[in-house]
Amino acid sequence: MDVLYDRGLAPLPKSEGRERLVRRYHEQYHWPLALAMLLLLAELFLPERQSPTRRNEGKTTNNQQPTNAIAVAIGLLLFPEALSASPASALREYQSGNYTNALQEFERLAQVNTNDLRFVFNAGAAAYRATNFDTALNDFQAVVLSPDLKLQQQAHYNLGNTLYRLGELKFEPDTEGLNTMEESWQRAIKSYVHAAELNTNDVDVAYNLAFVKKQLELIAQLREAMRKAKQAADEAVRRNEYHHALEIMESLNSPIAAKKFQDYIKKLKDIDAIVTPHQP
Repeated sequence: MDVLYDRGLAPLPKSEGRERLVRRYHEQYHWPLALAMLLLLAELFLPERQSPTRRNEGKTTNNQQPTNAIAVAIGLLLFPEALSASPASALREYQSGNYTNALQEFERLAQVNTNDLRFVFNAGAAAYRATNFDTALNDFQAVVLSPDLKLQQQAHYNLGNTLYRLGELKFEPDTEGLNTMEESWQRAIKSYVHAAELNTNDVDVAYNLAFVKKQLELIAQLREAMRKAKQAADEAVRRNEYHHALEIMESLNSPIAAKKFQDYIKKLKDIDAIVTPHQP
């Protein structure tokens, strides 16, 4: 079970590597059905053989096409996805790491089987693995409305992971970026809470919920540290202790704080260069 690291942030929850994918579809009828459809389509293009007793019944007999073959042909034209994708092939693509191909196949299956949210769920899982988090988000948000409580619970779990990743991905080292990440992670917590309510024995949900809560606590601690540092620096400035104020702000040692207070720190540096004697 792998742990992923991104851009120096804390690792993702170790349980995030656990695969949440619907695997059983009972699709044994697909290949016989496809073969029958192909045979009917072939009948559309082959001339109909006539018995001698029917040859003089009318000149239009050879040009008449079986109604059922025409209907099948129209069906194939309207729904080519029925033959171009199957749950088994989509799962094979997923298990082989071809997540983009798996996503496309699951999406085709979902378009044909509009009442089966399992295909939407698996499309979301493939999108997540392909780092297409916006698509994964949309898919899992649709599946959490499923009347199937087990599927709904797994969708909430995967939705939480997706929201965590989106928050991390869209983070920029400034206050606005911190707000965006915090908002996304708060939504992730809500998803994990829903998943935990639907299955109180899910240890992965419990782990991820605790993990993201800890990350939000660290953000709160950073905000509080920045607030206290700015307050202390302002007090030092009122005492004309500009060098001490600069030391306080630089002690934060955070790219977020550096970006948030960059103008303030620059002014402190300029004033400190003037009023504080420096050794040659």
